[in-house]
Amino acid sequence: MNKLLTIVIFVLISNLSTFADCTACWELKYVRIVLDNEKEVIGYVKWNTSWYSWLENPNPEIPKTFPENMISFYKKWKNGTAEIDIYMKIFKIGENEVWAGYFATKEDIIRVTFDKIKTIKKEDNIINNISGADKLSIFSSKSLKIITRKPNNIKKVEDTGCDIYILNYSNQINESLFNEIISKGFYDKEIELEEKDIYVLRKCYD
Repeated sequence: MNKLLTIVIFVLISNLSTFADCTACWELKYVRIVLDNEKEVIGYVKWNTSWYSWLENPNPEIPKTFPENMISFYKKWKNGTAEIDIYMKIFKIGENEVWAGYFATKEDIIRVTFDKIKTIKKEDNIINNISGADKLSIFSSKSLKIITRKPNNIKKVEDTGCDIYILNYSNQINESLFNEIISKGFYDKEIELEEKDIYVLRKCYD
């Protein structure tokens, strides 16, 4: 029992260390933001304290709590003019399948520069423990009606630091045609593929 507990603790510490060293990684934080025009926005933002390593000061003072640490960072990063994406809604695709993951819809994203933000307050997460690296998958709102069922075909592609799952929901595209379409490439073709009811879900971890 003690040996098992030791292994579990070691794995947890290793994962935390990896995340801390990964500047491409992020965790979604649920916040309430008031903009300088008094508009209020509630949604998720990406955050990782390791981003402090981007600052010129090699030993910045990092507040221990969120969102104070995020506010402190963005005040310094790009002189307060860096852009922040606010994901007003996050959706899950799949259930317990290995390819299941999270995405946002492009219609529910607000992009603002930090200097346009008046206040940021932490809210209780609706969905907890959403983390990843690089890009969060973005689909159109049309996808919400399509992905309620299991995909007809699935193709997994391993990329550097990512597992990419290409999901075919089209009843007009059989497996052979699906493989033919994917063989022509899928990088930077997410919009084109979505028009065919094929979705590219990225699950990145480094």
